[in-house]
Amino acid sequence: MSQSRSAPTLKFFKSCSLCRANWADRTCFLADASVTLKGYQAHPTEPEKGLLVFQHDATGCGTSLAMPVSLFSDLYQGPRIRTLAYGSDDCEKRCLSNDDLEPCKANCSAAYVRELLRTIRSRQTA
Repeated sequence: MSQSRSAPTLKFFKSCSLCRANWADRTCFLADASVTLKGYQAHPTEPEKGLLVFQHDATGCGTSLAMPVSLFSDLYQGPRIRTLAYGSDDCEKRCLSNDDLEPCKANCSAAYVRELLRTIRSRQTA
């Protein structure tokens, strides 16, 4: 009796949907000079479900790669606020602009994502 064996499945942190480049882990992904953080697509009520948008600028590529904040949230070790300030007078509305990567001073549960963006950008320029 013959047994059917499938080829082992390789696991990657991320694969580019256009050029098929693969990154073994998050460290390799963030260290790749052809990958640049471009934006943050906020989730209206749960910051962890927002998306970080990266541009893959390898020769012949240029595609956008979106990944949930949750894949990077452990890079932020500071305090987290439980309440969302969106719609309040304190809200700076930075999350409404996908390409705004600057920190937010609002007392908001999404503010840590703004600090996370800064952390990722600093790792990419190091």
